[in-house]
Amino acid sequence: MTTSPLPCNLFGVPTGGAGPWQKYAPLAPWLFEGHSDLWAPVDHVAQLLEKFQVQGPSPWDLMDVEFSPGHLVIVSGAKKTGKTSLIHHCVHDLAVRLQECVIARDGPVGEDAQMVEKWRTRNRPASSFVVVLDGYRNKRESFGRGRIDGTGELFEPIDAQILERVVETLRGLPEWDRAERESVLTVDPSKPYSGYHRLKRILKDVNRCALIVVPHVPWAHTELSIRFINECHEIATRGLVVFLEVSQIDFAPLLHAALGERPEAVTHLEMGALEKEDWTTYIRHRLTVDGIPAPVVSVADDVIDTAPSLPINTIGDMQTHLYEIAQLARREYNDLIDAEVVRRHFDELTRPDVLRRY
Repeated sequence: MTTSPLPCNLFGVPTGGAGPWQKYAPLAPWLFEGHSDLWAPVDHVAQLLEKFQVQGPSPWDLMDVEFSPGHLVIVSGAKKTGKTSLIHHCVHDLAVRLQECVIARDGPVGEDAQMVEKWRTRNRPASSFVVVLDGYRNKRESFGRGRIDGTGELFEPIDAQILERVVETLRGLPEWDRAERESVLTVDPSKPYSGYHRLKRILKDVNRCALIVVPHVPWAHTELSIRFINECHEIATRGLVVFLEVSQIDFAPLLHAALGERPEAVTHLEMGALEKEDWTTYIRHRLTVDGIPAPVVSVADDVIDTAPSLPINTIGDMQTHLYEIAQLARREYNDLIDAEVVRRHFDELTRPDVLRRY
C-alpha cells in the first residue's frame, strides 16, 4: 500500500508558520502552541520538572518583587540530552503559575488571551517577560563568544552583556515603554549593577518578573566558569529568574565550588542518558499526539517494542534517527515503518563512506 508524500514528519518539531517540521529543535511551549503535547516522558524529565516545581522559585514569592530573592535554575548534562527543552518547559510552567497567582490576587487583567492555532507562535506570557539571550534554540551563536583574552580575563563584564540583551528584548513592549519613561535604563559596562537595580524597579512598577534564558558558555578554565556561575547568581535577585544551560556531565562539584554545598535560591536539574525502554515510550507518545498535520504513516509493533541494537543515549539522537527513518519511508511512498525500513537506516549509518554525527 502506498500514499502520497507526507506533508509532515511524525517525529519532527514545528517551529511556527507553515514550514516543514524540523529534524531536531527544542520544545518551547511558552512560545509555540502545542509543543507541550510533543514532550515525551523519557529520561526522567517528568521527575525533573516536578523537582523544579517543588524546589524551584515560588511564583507567590516572585510576585513580591520588592523582597523576592529571585532564583537561579541550572540545567546541566551532555549535549543533545534535552536541556534546552527542559528549560523552556520550566519557563512555561513558571509563567503559567505566575499568571494564576496574578488572577487569584487581582482578578483577570487585560483582555482575554486569544486562541492560537496549534503549532503556531503563541502570545507572550502576560505575567512575565521571557528573555532568551541567543534565540530560543539557546545555541550560543553570538552570546558569550570571544569573551576571553590571552590572559584569561573577560573582554567585558558578562553581567553587563546580559543586561544589554534584556533591555534589547524588552524595549518596544507597551508595559516596558510606559515604565521606562519614568526611569530610563541605560547599560554602563563599568556599572552594570546600577542598571540591574533600575531594571528591578521597572519590573516592580509593571508587576512583572523577568525569566532570562542563558546559553552554555565554554569558558577556558575552571576559574572563569566559577566566576560566571557567581555572576548569574548575583543577577538572579528581586523578580529575576535566570535559567542557565550547562553542557557538562557531573556538574555538581563545580557548582559546589562556586556557591557552596547548599546555596539559597538555586535549583540544579541534571539530565541523564536514555533508558532502553525510552525508545518505546517516545514512539508510543508521538503516535497519540492529536493534531499532527496528516502524518500518513504507522509504525509496526515490532519496531515500537524493540529498541535498535545500536546504542542511543540521548533524546537528540533518538529523535534524529526516527525522523530520518520516517523520511526514508516517505521517499519510498511507504505508509508503514517496519523492521526492514529501520534496519536499512542503521545499515546506512555503518557504511564507511557515510559521514554522519549523532
